[in-house]
Amino acid sequence: EVFKFMFLATLTCHWIACAWVLVEGKITPTFIIYEGDGETWLSDLIDTKGDSCVPDAAHDPVCVYLIAYYWAAMTLTSVGYGDITPQNKIEYWVSVMCMFVAGFVWAYIVGSIVSILSNLDPVAAEFQHCLDSLGELMHRRGFPEPLKMRLRSYMYETKHFMQLNQQSSLVEQYFSDGLQRDIARNSVEAKRILQSVFWVQGLEEDAVLDI
Repeated sequence: EVFKFMFLATLTCHWIACAWVLVEGKITPTFIIYEGDGETWLSDLIDTKGDSCVPDAAHDPVCVYLIAYYWAAMTLTSVGYGDITPQNKIEYWVSVMCMFVAGFVWAYIVGSIVSILSNLDPVAAEFQHCLDSLGELMHRRGFPEPLKMRLRSYMYETKHFMQLNQQSSLVEQYFSDGLQRDIARNSVEAKRILQSVFWVQGLEEDAVLDI
């Protein structure tokens, strides 16, 4: 999933950078021909910060693409340093469309990452959901504070039982009776029962597994 998000972000920045380079027709030659001597995002950047390309931006398309990719990454991540800005009508139109596309892509990436992180510990997420439900129940019914504290304490003290119940439900729902018996035969709980409960030690294995 992480590599998929990285590929999606890289590809989005690439296409945004390509569009940003295409609308710059004053310094770098493109199929878009400007009328007049108006500024472009690249010419304004050169006038403000100087030409960082070697020998210059007009003869170094890789450098221009890198600068455009830098702007695309800022647009995608909504950082916005403000050193590269649109300077004419067509650049404003392109930048608005790029913002919309980048916004949707970035929202998808962030939402997916948050979903993955929340599912790393599903037991903790389920426990937090139960605590939230308990809080709503106590607020709606107007429980006194001492009772609220007792209920929350009971939830925390029995937290591990929730995980045990989920594991038991998993075994009962997805595995056959034979596999369930094999799981019980090799489980630590069965060995503890045989060691700690005296009246179980004399029973046959099938009877212990039934228990």
